[in-house]
This record gives sequence, structure tokens and C-alpha cells, in this order.
Amino acid sequence: VGVVRRLVRYVGEEGLAVGAVGVLIYDYYAAAPLGGVTATLFTGKGPITGTGDATTGFYSFANVPVGNFTVVASVAGYGSAVLVGTLDSADPA
Repeated sequence: VGVVRRLVRYVGEEGLAVGAVGVLIYDYYAAAPLGGVTATLFTGKGPITGTGDATTGFYSFANVPVGNFTVVASVAGYGSAVLVGTLDSADPA
């Protein structure tokens, strides 16, 4: 399982800096998107469940607080992949 990320920062409803994280989840060897993925983003404030598209392999997470995060993606028959990243105020809005 391979994972690629994209970060975007914006101001949330409560005036706090939050952002969106998008990940592409795919079969590394076949270079093809995977369906049936369970993808969760974890922050210091708790888990965020992503919404995804099995056809493209793109999963997104909204209202992610600025700071460190970990995305865990798992698929039956493949195991899990982990992506560790940071959303900060320098990311494009």
C-alpha cells in the first residue's frame, strides 16, 4: 500500500487554523488505486474519518487542526500503511 499526501490550510468555523489533508492510497507494485480502504487520520485531538473514492484511491480529511498528524490506511489482503506529517501555517491556503 502506498500513500501520497496533499495539505491545504484554512480558517475553521471557530476561527482556528485548520486544514484539509488528502491522500492517494494505491497498490505500490501495480500502481493502481485500491478500493475497500479504511483510512483514519489521528491528531492530538482525536481521530478523523476520511471520505474516499475507491475508483481513484483519493481520500480526504477535513477540519484537521494545525500540527502533527498520522494517517493509517488498511486494506484486507494488503496490511496497513502509515503516513506521518505536519500541517502548519506555512502550507498554502
